[in-house]
Amino acid sequence: MNIINAKSDIINNIVYLVTDPVGEPIIDRTNNACAIYESFFHEKEGGICYRVCGPIPGGRRPEKVEYFTRISHQGDAVPWEACNGDGCQGEEMKFQPDTGTLCGQFRLWKGHGDHRDLMVKVTLAHA
Repeated sequence: MNIINAKSDIINNIVYLVTDPVGEPIIDRTNNACAIYESFFHEKEGGICYRVCGPIPGGRRPEKVEYFTRISHQGDAVPWEACNGDGCQGEEMKFQPDTGTLCGQFRLWKGHGDHRDLMVKVTLAHA
């Protein structure tokens, strides 16, 4: 699985973990499998998964985690779209309190070969 270290931006009680552009599948794929290697583009089914990890403030813990994506290289005016299970799914959030690192998995399928930005929106529990 591709592991990406995200940039962390904190606004009020929310941490935004945002990636640099990543690739998405070239043609429609099923959502029931993820390729382990980049050679998945030549396989018959499955999407591509990315493990996105980033820091949250020390001593804090996540209360709510949401997953978003958008087409890359279009500027910040392009809105983020929630990963709702139609070509993008967010899953398997894991928080490591000793390092303050949160990781979540994105599964992408039904792509057109574009590059995507990925974002994990983390609402922090009150201190």
